[in-house]
Amino acid sequence: MYGLDVEEAGNIHNYMYHIGKTAEDKAEADRTFLNNMLRLINNRGGFLALLRRRRALKYYKAVVYFGGAAF
Repeated sequence: MYGLDVEEAGNIHNYMYHIGKTAEDKAEADRTFLNNMLRLINNRGGFLALLRRRRALKYYKAVVYFGGAAF
């Protein structure tokens, strides 16, 4: 994401989808995905942080609205 590797946030999210059973589990996985991406972004800082946060929100919305089939 603009030079920042957020793959591990995605890996955790995918694992949570794999073990999840309920709609609450999916919602928790999605929130965790966003929180982990934001932590990575905040730790890196820099002038791209704002753009990265906006992109992270887009990724989050994508999994919330379109991730149901994968869950």
